Amino acid sequence: RPATRDATVIESAGQIDEVAHVAFVDPDGRKSMMLTNAGVERIDRIRNGGRMAEIALPASSITNLSWT
Repeated sequence: RPATRDATVIESAGQIDEVAHVAFVDPDGRKSMMLTNAGVERIDRIRNGGRMAEIALPASSITNLSWT
């Protein structure tokens, strides 16, 4: 689910060509990230603490991720 209205923006570091990203934390502790890919389809890695996930980003897309 996307971030709620009362979510707080948190640090989101790293640079991926043609991909912009912003991360949030909701009051209940759920984290989310929105990524926009202005380029070609790609697979990138997202890290959160000691966890990592490979994310497929379609060309010219907006992707929402969430986790607890």
